[in-house]
Amino acid sequence: MITLHPDSGRGPAVGRLVWDQEVGSSILPAPTKFLSTKLPTNASSLTDPVNTLDLFIVNRKATRGLTSSGETWFRETLPRFFRWLDMPLSSVSTDAIVQFLSIYEDKPWRKRSFYLALRTFWKWVSITYDTPNPFLDRYGNLAIDIPRTPSRLLYTLEPRQMSTLIEAASNARN
Repeated sequence: MITLHPDSGRGPAVGRLVWDQEVGSSILPAPTKFLSTKLPTNASSLTDPVNTLDLFIVNRKATRGLTSSGETWFRETLPRFFRWLDMPLSSVSTDAIVQFLSIYEDKPWRKRSFYLALRTFWKWVSITYDTPNPFLDRYGNLAIDIPRTPSRLLYTLEPRQMSTLIEAASNARN
């Protein structure tokens, strides 16, 4: 790789030559088929949730480095919402998401997982397809609060239980 000193007196043409050499070399990979395909940007193309999910996964892999476990999480979480939903994706409202999340009231960690997956998905959908994001109000604030999960309590031993444990040990290590 050729580097130019900023005070070398060479003009922008030399910099462009260096850029063309780097781009023409094997340093940069060839563009993939996905990058050359144009995504549909209207809300009417949201009729197929499976195709939309596939495009979302491809986009997350390309832009955010989605891992295989992250892909598995999205592919297990989002289709549950799609199967429950009885309307096209373009007409999903805040109320529909709240109603879906209320199904998991007795499972707070699962409810939070659905919330996070749906919020991430709808952020992408709203940008890609120019549709309103049901997670945001008209001022851009969160319309649905993040579900709380209970704090985990660590069980501790009482002093008499601790002395019983120490007495039962056969040596100092135990």
